[in-house]
Amino acid sequence: MVWGAISYDSRSTLVVIPNTLNANLYVSLVIQPVVLPFMSSIQGGIFQQDNARPHTAAVSQHALQGVDILPWPARSPDLSPTEHVWDIIGRKLQHYPLPAQTVPVLTAQVQQAWNSIPQSDIRHLYDTMHARLQACIQNSGDVGAKVLSLEDLFQTILEFEENLRDIQHGVQRLEDKMCSHGALGDVSCDPVLLDCLKVLLEEAVGMKNEISKLKKFAKVVIQKAGEGTDTTEILKSVDDIEKRYTTVTKSLESRCATLSASHKIITIFMEQMKSLRTELSNLDEAFDNLRPIARDLASLKNQLKDLKDIRSNLSQTKKKYAASEKIYDDISKQEHISETKSYLEQINNLSKQITRLEEHINERETTVITMTTRIENFYSMYSETEKVIKSLLKKEEGFEASVGDVETIRKHQQKFKEFQSSEVVPLSKQIIEVNKIGQGLIQSATSGVDTTDLEQKLEILNNSWNSLQESINEKEKKLDIALLQSGKFQEALSGVQKWLIDTEEMVSNQKAPSPDFKVCKAQVQEQKVHYLFFCII
Repeated sequence: MVWGAISYDSRSTLVVIPNTLNANLYVSLVIQPVVLPFMSSIQGGIFQQDNARPHTAAVSQHALQGVDILPWPARSPDLSPTEHVWDIIGRKLQHYPLPAQTVPVLTAQVQQAWNSIPQSDIRHLYDTMHARLQACIQNSGDVGAKVLSLEDLFQTILEFEENLRDIQHGVQRLEDKMCSHGALGDVSCDPVLLDCLKVLLEEAVGMKNEISKLKKFAKVVIQKAGEGTDTTEILKSVDDIEKRYTTVTKSLESRCATLSASHKIITIFMEQMKSLRTELSNLDEAFDNLRPIARDLASLKNQLKDLKDIRSNLSQTKKKYAASEKIYDDISKQEHISETKSYLEQINNLSKQITRLEEHINERETTVITMTTRIENFYSMYSETEKVIKSLLKKEEGFEASVGDVETIRKHQQKFKEFQSSEVVPLSKQIIEVNKIGQGLIQSATSGVDTTDLEQKLEILNNSWNSLQESINEKEKKLDIALLQSGKFQEALSGVQKWLIDTEEMVSNQKAPSPDFKVCKAQVQEQKVHYLFFCII
C-alpha cells in the first residue's frame, strides 16, 4: 500500500506502507512525518481524506488537531481528485510489458509513475472539481442511488480485502515460523523452542474464528454484488487462505505432537541417566568405604555379605541401565532427531562405570575368598600342630633318664635321638611353616586390621613348642649328666659344641631389626623358633 497527497501547486512524498494500515501506523508513518509538514507549507490549505477507519480513528483525529479538515460525504470516491491520480498511476503501470514480480520492483514503478505526473494534470483535476460536483447533483436520482450502492459495495470489498490481508499475513507468519523451526533439526526438541511451537499452535487455533468471519464476510460481498457479478476471485481467495490455514494448522499439530512425544522420551531418558549416575556413585562410595581385608573369619564373612549386598544393588542398577538402553534405541530411531551422539556417550560412560565396578567387586571377592582360605588353612595347621605338640609332650615324659651302666644310658640317648629326629625335627619344620604363614598374614594386614587372634594363636603355639623344647633339653641334660657320671665326658661335650656352632651361624645370618612393630615382633618369634630348632639338632 502507498499513500500520497496533492495540492494545486505541489504534491507530497509517496509513503510506502509495509503492513496493513491501521490508525497507529497512519499516525506514525503518514500524519506526523508527511501530512503536518505538507499542510504547513500550504497557506490556507484544507486537508481532505476519505472516511476509512484509520482516517477517522480518535488517535488520527487527535494527531490532526490544528489542521483544517474538509468534511467528506460517505461513498464519494469519484469526487476526490486524489482518486483520479491513482487511476493515472494505474494506467501507467499497465504500460509495462510484464507485471512486477516483487514488492521492491512494484514500489519503484509506482514511485516513478507518481513523480512523472505533470503538475498541470493535477491542476486540471482541481479546476474541474466544480463541474464534477454539479454533475453529481444533477444525477442525484437513480444514478445517485446506483453510485451509492456501488460505493457501499466498494467499501465492503475494501474491508473484506483488509481482513483477508490480515489473515494472509497471520498465516504467512505461521508458515515462516514452521520453516524456521524445521530448519533447526535436533535443536527443535529443545523445551523452550517446543513451547514456542505450542504458542504458535494456540495462535493458529485462535485464527480459526477469523477464518469463519472472513467466509461470512465473503457471502455478504457476493450478496451485495448481485447476480451476474463475477465473484470467482473472492471465492478463490477465501478457499486458498482456508487451505493454507488448514495445512499449516495440521502441520503445527503434527509437529507439536511428534516433538512432545520426543521431548517426553528424552526427558525420561535424561532422568534415567541422572538416576543411574546417582546410584552408581552411591555404589562406588559404598565400595570405597569397605574396610580393609580382615584377618579373622567372622569379619571376612561379613565382608563377603557386604560385597553380596553391593552386587545385588548393582544388579538392580543394571536392569535400569538395560531399560535406558532400550529408551536410547527408541530415541535413535526418531527420524527428526539426527544428533544422538551425546546420548550414546552417556550410555557408554555408564556401561564403563558398571563394568569397572563389577571388576572391582569380583577382584575384592576373590581376595576375600582367598584370604578366608588362607585363614582357614592357618587355623587348620595351627590346630593340627598344637595336637602334635601335646602328643609329643606325653611321649617325652615317657622316656627314662635314670643313671645306670653306660650301655643302658647310650640306649636311652639313642632312642631319645631317634624320637627327636623322627618326630620333633619334622614338627619343628611344621612350627616354622605355621609361624611363616601366620606372620605373613599379620604383616600383610593394612593399618587398622585386627590381627590379635592370629598373634595370640602364634604365641600359644610357640609357648607350647617352647615347653616341649625345655622338656627335651631337660631330658637331654639328665642323660648327659648320667653319661658324665658314667665317665663319658667327651661324648657329652660334643653335643654342646654342635649347639654353639649352629647358634653362631644363625646369629650371623639373621636380618636387621625392622622399624615396623608387627614385623619386628615376627622376627623375634622367628628367632625363638630357630633357636629352639637348633637346640634340637
